[in-house]
Amino acid sequence: MITSTAVVPYPQVLVMNVPLAWPAAGRVLFDTLEASRDRLVLVFGDQAATDALVDRLVTDLGFAMVRLGGALAPLPGPPTRADIAVAIGSATVVADLDCLLWPDFEVPLLPFLADLSRQRLVIAVWPGDITNGRARYSAPGRPDHYNQPVTSALLLRPRTPRYPDEVPYDIERITQ
Repeated sequence: MITSTAVVPYPQVLVMNVPLAWPAAGRVLFDTLEASRDRLVLVFGDQAATDALVDRLVTDLGFAMVRLGGALAPLPGPPTRADIAVAIGSATVVADLDCLLWPDFEVPLLPFLADLSRQRLVIAVWPGDITNGRARYSAPGRPDHYNQPVTSALLLRPRTPRYPDEVPYDIERITQ
């Protein structure tokens, strides 16, 4: 059974009863996730807002990012799990996942990302939508259509902060 908690509209982290602002709140959240090593983080939403959030994660928190489309393009054929892992390297933020959703690429994307997240923190930028505990991409009937359940993940939806010290995302937890 998959359960989903309500979206947390303004995540506030307390340390010694003092609320933390961005980026300190982000560091505390991601340090906690890094320590647990068992939670995939998926970022999704409007393209411009998602790009802005990814920029904040990379700029403000210092996360390394890889765009898989560019990293895998030089390969002569469809990438293997090993090829993808090498392309990701030590990057925390993984973008351009849509290149892996073609049927010729026989790597089950969400299970692969979940396996990787058991080794270290992974923040994957989902190219489609996530609703009702399901990750979707493309339209039914297309060869790149994807519609799979999401289990044990932390979903980050970009939000536009009013002030620079506000947390730039809402959080939803999906548990199995």
